Amino acid sequence: MKKNKLLSLVLIAFLLSSFVSCNNSNTKSLEKKTIEIGQKSEIIGDLNRDGVSISIPEGALDSKTNFTLETSADISSPSKEEATLLGTPISIDLDTDVKRFDKPIEITFKLTDKQLESFENKKDIHIAYFDGEKWVYIEPTSLDLENKTVSYLTYHCSDFYPSIVEKEEMKKEIAKKMAVESQLVDKNAELRKTTELMVKSVMGPSVDKSFIRDVVEGILDQNDYTKLAKAVENGNEEEIKTQFIASYTTVTANTLWAYAQKYGDNLGDLGANLGLVGSFGSSAAKFANKDYEAAAKELALGIIDTHPVGKLFTTAVNVTNRQIARWKSEEIEAAYKIFINGKEPSIPFWGYGSIEAGDFDEIWNQMRGVSRQIIIDAVNDFKVENGREPDEDERKQIEADAKTVLETEFKERQEKETYIAEAEKKNLEFLNHLEKYNLLSFGRYGYEPSNMSYKERVSQLINLRNKILTDTKRKMNFGGEDSQTEINIFTVSSLMGDYLSGGEEAYNEKLIELGFIKAVDISSAAGSYVAPLVFSKASISETNDLGNGVTTVGNASISDTSANINLSADGVLSISYEVNINSVQNDTVKYPSGFVANDVSRANYLIEESYTGINIGKKLVKPVEILDTIGDRYYSGFMSLREGSPQASAGEISRFYVSGKLEKVVAEVVDGQLVITGYSSIELPDGNVGNISDKFEGSFRVVMN
Repeated sequence: MKKNKLLSLVLIAFLLSSFVSCNNSNTKSLEKKTIEIGQKSEIIGDLNRDGVSISIPEGALDSKTNFTLETSADISSPSKEEATLLGTPISIDLDTDVKRFDKPIEITFKLTDKQLESFENKKDIHIAYFDGEKWVYIEPTSLDLENKTVSYLTYHCSDFYPSIVEKEEMKKEIAKKMAVESQLVDKNAELRKTTELMVKSVMGPSVDKSFIRDVVEGILDQNDYTKLAKAVENGNEEEIKTQFIASYTTVTANTLWAYAQKYGDNLGDLGANLGLVGSFGSSAAKFANKDYEAAAKELALGIIDTHPVGKLFTTAVNVTNRQIARWKSEEIEAAYKIFINGKEPSIPFWGYGSIEAGDFDEIWNQMRGVSRQIIIDAVNDFKVENGREPDEDERKQIEADAKTVLETEFKERQEKETYIAEAEKKNLEFLNHLEKYNLLSFGRYGYEPSNMSYKERVSQLINLRNKILTDTKRKMNFGGEDSQTEINIFTVSSLMGDYLSGGEEAYNEKLIELGFIKAVDISSAAGSYVAPLVFSKASISETNDLGNGVTTVGNASISDTSANINLSADGVLSISYEVNINSVQNDTVKYPSGFVANDVSRANYLIEESYTGINIGKKLVKPVEILDTIGDRYYSGFMSLREGSPQASAGEISRFYVSGKLEKVVAEVVDGQLVITGYSSIELPDGNVGNISDKFEGSFRVVMN
């Protein structure tokens, strides 16, 4: 590497003195170290002796190459308004034209007590790197306060410095990344695509495209869909199914009703296709009887029976999250800049060799470990979605698709650079406004730098801004008035202050006062209600091979019923319902002689559940979720013995106890009305007729006027 043209990574840590003197290390007199590396793992440098250690993993390079660690000098410094370099740099180098790795190497610096004590917040430690054009500031991979070390993973050779970076520079970095993400990442795109795939699979390819569009977009706008996204993030498979049924049923029922009014119940392909989902229920008959909600629910159940819903949504969320992470990655940012500008061999830039502008194939090849990791992620998505490893042809296609996706994103970004620049300007204006409003000031609105880093505080405020825009269903403007579609930045800032100083309750009161949301007075909805309690499965079955020629086949069915809900003027709910389960077991015994005997057993279980004291409060603004319900549950059942057995005529009865629970109750305001949703699960007892280990899950929903 040539001096003054080297790539420079800098360890940033609000240090008050030079890295060499504060660390008591001998980096100034660091003896040049050169080793041959290849497929084996290696460690070069000693933390206690050299103040730095570099860990090279197995497989970092595909052939043997000389690797050098030494001190460096004469590196250009950033302006004082940007950062201050501290200490003497160390340089790492490869004896190759392309100085990049197939796997990331880890660089670890030793810190002193004095250095650590100089930080307002220790999470303010960063990595800064001069790419030959400007300084880039990066967060480290890990910080070990116990051992007083900070580490960073990198795919390329560089020079390293300790440094202090100014907050103004961090602010610019945040504004840029926010702009890129907002213009390039559609956070609903993958969810929309996945939802459309599932809807089409049940409704059929010939169904009116506008109907499919209305259903998919309606689902994405649903509050229940937001809950579905949270269930996906938490990996709760049963909750994913429950929330999908809730959001799909509501939207599809409304859409079916609207189309029936428009077309006079003659939906053509749609109406005909409802009859094709007979394996999922009697959708066509329920639609003909104008029971749109029941028809819609059976279509939702059809989707769940056809697709691994949880896996599909998990994959969609993972793809979106990785897209967001990609555009926050300095590695991807560097590759994109080369795609736009090309790379001259005389200018060191992230370890790349010579590349012409627009030559994505060469960029992809030289990305080395970065492109390798993108492929690994895509293969993992396939395994999650399909439950198996891809075969050779599938893997080749996955690799080709992963490359194509990134190239497409590069081209799309190139077309949007003007919009990104405009968004960056607005983001910087927003961050400057936060400073003027004292939301980034020490000691104001709960901000203590010792407890929260600068970037964490900015992230907190950005998330809070997004929450306000979501709660008010408005876009933020910088100079206009509050309206039905927009909210002024000063109003947003004021609401931020209310939330930070007074919490959720004070914030909600302010939203009500300003007319952005409406609260429901619970006393106005008090009364008794009856709502259908509908189960996601009408029947379940299980076959058990007990060996020695004995096989049992069990079938259990449950009937939809009703839940009785009572709401007091004080906002206290009581809920009760009764459920019947019928179960049949067929035992087959095959004797060595070839004789086969069949026995049949039947059972009926009655479940009575009663819950009281579910308090949702006197006034409701935001959804309230109650997980621990209070109440009593009563279960009884009887089993008729095997048909034809002597005991059956004696009328003997065996008692069984069924495990049931009202899992959750959610109270929320929808279009100014109070909506109560309950989720129930009922498990068959141990030793039940049929030896069935599954359970029935049901839900009810009531709108209280």
